[in-house]
Amino acid sequence: MSRTRNSVLVSAALEDQTADAVISELNGRGVPVARVDPGADFPTRCSLVARVNPVTGIHGVLETPSRRVLLDRVRSVYHRHPTPYGAAFEHLAEQDALFATAQARHGLGGVLAALPCTQVNHPHATAAASFKTVGLAVAVRAGLTVPPTLITSDPEAARSFAKKHGPVVYKVLRAARYRDQEDRPLTVWTTAVSPQEIDDGVAGTAHLFQARIDSIADVRITVVDGQLFAARIDSGLLDWRTDYRCHRYRISAVPDPVASGIRAYMRELRLLYAAFDFALTASGTWLFYEANPSGQYGWIEDATGLPITRAIADLLLNGACA
Repeated sequence: MSRTRNSVLVSAALEDQTADAVISELNGRGVPVARVDPGADFPTRCSLVARVNPVTGIHGVLETPSRRVLLDRVRSVYHRHPTPYGAAFEHLAEQDALFATAQARHGLGGVLAALPCTQVNHPHATAAASFKTVGLAVAVRAGLTVPPTLITSDPEAARSFAKKHGPVVYKVLRAARYRDQEDRPLTVWTTAVSPQEIDDGVAGTAHLFQARIDSIADVRITVVDGQLFAARIDSGLLDWRTDYRCHRYRISAVPDPVASGIRAYMRELRLLYAAFDFALTASGTWLFYEANPSGQYGWIEDATGLPITRAIADLLLNGACA
């Protein structure tokens, strides 16, 4: 077993290809890397011994089948879609599983969050930034242009909004594990809705409605420690995620006011990485849709050659610039 010092700790599911790419880049530079999937590996395939020293803080060891990581020597942590805590306790009775899951999340998860090193992103920052409404409010404060938006459980308010700002679209507030009766995964895409289609079912939970933007293209901006990697996406689709075969990509410059707003957004939410989505109109206006603190970027890098993986490896190796 290798004892890993000054290492990069990668917290990711085994099948995560983005984590694979970053690890490969770090390995090519001779950087020691330890990989763990806390929700799946702990406590059966990895163990934790952590002590809080009254003077120097967190010390101890995280041990995986192939690595022995000294907690006070971790250079950085890359949090990349790890398995949710609980998977390792599915064999237990329901109440026992809930208890064990909470202890694991606050035990191992708490230790990782407490490490005084570069974290991309810190899990607490990711949690805050994952709320779509938080992102919209922060975008406004950062000086970015945001479409008129309504979050409501009131059907009449939704119909009034659709009449005033129509055409409008419906968007999910949070992606969730959503399956049909045959356990097939379902995805709710951005969907155009008319006032007549909004019924009293809206009262069942919170819904997000937004003015539909008459855009000529979308722009995905991947941000790594203040560096902006922007790619224009021409698809002709209401939601470009529905069919990647329609995409045409080109690297795009980002107007200074938009770049300044993005960096202000990142500072307020304490993010070192995020994937921003903008609409681009014929008049040249950039409208903010959302920013995903754990957004995918691999396909954009493959299509454009933007050196995003290299930038993430630089950040994990050298720490944040500011």
